[in-house]
Amino acid sequence: MARQPKQTAKTGAERAQIFTTRVKADKEKYKAYKDKDKERKRASRKSKSNTPSPSEAARKKRLNRERVTKCRT
Repeated sequence: MARQPKQTAKTGAERAQIFTTRVKADKEKYKAYKDKDKERKRASRKSKSNTPSPSEAARKKRLNRERVTKCRT
């Protein structure tokens, strides 16, 4: 009885490629996939553009100063 070699697990890139080819085959699913991705990217850009409030910025600055002072000693 001949032994077949073990199959290795697919990498993340291979799984992603299979998924995108499957989704692209169905136009409705592909449109929904693109819309969801657009919304995700839009939300990401919006959250990055938010600047911290003055009190939050002051708190971060204080904590950073304390951290640097602690490392110096």
